[in-house]
Amino acid sequence: MVLLHDIRRYVRGSLRISEPLAAYTSFGLGGPADYFVEPASKEDLVHAVRYFQRQGFPYLLIARGSNMLVSDEGYRGAVISLDKALSNIHIEGTPSPGAEGRVCVEAGVQVSSFVEFCVERALQGPEILAGTSGTIGGWAALNLRTPGCALTERLVEVEILRNGEIVMLHKTGQAAGERQIDLNGDLILATIFALPPGDKQELLRGRRKWLIRHNAAEPVNLAGSGKIFRDLPGQPAAALIERAAIRRRTNGCARISERNANFIVTDRGAKAADVHALIDLMKREVRKQCNVVLELQVKLVGFDPGTHLQTI
Repeated sequence: MVLLHDIRRYVRGSLRISEPLAAYTSFGLGGPADYFVEPASKEDLVHAVRYFQRQGFPYLLIARGSNMLVSDEGYRGAVISLDKALSNIHIEGTPSPGAEGRVCVEAGVQVSSFVEFCVERALQGPEILAGTSGTIGGWAALNLRTPGCALTERLVEVEILRNGEIVMLHKTGQAAGERQIDLNGDLILATIFALPPGDKQELLRGRRKWLIRHNAAEPVNLAGSGKIFRDLPGQPAAALIERAAIRRRTNGCARISERNANFIVTDRGAKAADVHALIDLMKREVRKQCNVVLELQVKLVGFDPGTHLQTI
């Protein structure tokens, strides 16, 4: 049984009751969470997670909410914000001139902040993420399961919370493409990258190039999430959705993006149910027309019994 005075005893940060989640997601949709917890530090966050685990109480970890759709009914459980608890980024030690820099990035740091930090210090690699939304924790959770990004090869350690204990995972294997870190539903606390030095002016140009590329390929300045479905090897989900002839389809105040068919954007007055119906349509029609089963990348929250999810 979860009691308010117990939560306040374990968590030094703020606690709110029946907090609407629309303000915490890029869709701008979603009903209230029973409890909304903002831990003040990493230690505070660990205490909160351990408490809810002991109680067997559903909880959800949220950062920028850029890859989640919360139901109109909300979430029956506790939502734990990572924004204040996991917001630190720093270089470990004092790197020698020309040597790799080990950059420790906590999971709640925005990808854009990580890119800016590294470019300013002439560390090469993260500039390819310019224009990418979400947080480093969400990016790592996605890319460790779906290798392919060159920057993933530069991720050498991950600090996680597993069964209530903080554990450091190290890359295994020798050859490029074989090194991996296995996550089993663990909470990512921080990531450590080994980044080579680069020329700052070249990195600034590279960041601008990737920013333009991302902005041209994805809808910007519109309410929505990241990609709805995972891309398949050699088969971008957007291309499959276009083949299914449902690009620009609408439901209520939500529509499949004209710029990229793997995105859903919303107008004022949209409901989470509008978006959910479009997701069902996309998945159903691609299976029917292309004989391909798409895998969701966006997290559905509150549509099924609550489970532990880590979001971007």
